Amino acid sequence: MRAGRTLVGTSPDCDVVLRDPSISGRHAEISTVRRGFRINDWDRPTAPITENKADLQRDLIDNDSVRLGRTNSSSSR
Repeated sequence: MRAGRTLVGTSPDCDVVLRDPSISGRHAEISTVRRGFRINDWDRPTAPITENKADLQRDLIDNDSVRLGRTNSSSSR
């Protein structure tokens, strides 16, 4: 993990490596912000889906569900 951010994708140099052919090598970044965490999409055609809404950038809140490609996850502060 890099200071204040976590890279997510299929590339072996990511902090979170996913085996999902529907996402890119460096697909997204989760970073710390004043009030918690934010997800930023780096692969514009397949924006992360949070709470059934596609956003290129979104602040995460407790119990958000995040989907990158076909991979689902949930967050909790």
